[in-house]
Amino acid sequence: MYMHERGLLMMIEQLWGSPDIFRILVPLPENPLKGLNVYVLRTKEQALVIDTGFRREECRKALWDGISELGLDLSKTSLFLTHLHSDHTGLVWDFVNKGIPVYMSKREISYQKRLEKTRPRPKRGRAR
Repeated sequence: MYMHERGLLMMIEQLWGSPDIFRILVPLPENPLKGLNVYVLRTKEQALVIDTGFRREECRKALWDGISELGLDLSKTSLFLTHLHSDHTGLVWDFVNKGIPVYMSKREISYQKRLEKTRPRPKRGRAR
């Protein structure tokens, strides 16, 4: 347990044993909610992280410090996103770039695909 520089108490709390279930409190700067609960389910064989926090350094530090403190083997870790709000998905690319599988519900995948189809694509110009 430690104090974040903005005064938010940061901690990892074990909620259950066998399987181990932990909560990592991730700060949500400039947000009235103040913090997001990231849950980690861990067995000897694998671990599942649930949600990530915003794509901000404060969130990144708290999340990865918590994952490190729990001693997760990233080669045996997966990420599950509960829904596509930025406070739950902001750091998804940290996981993707480390080769960690990412899962979400069919509903969220369907929504994401619709977003990708409607998102304006940058125009490609010729190099000069």
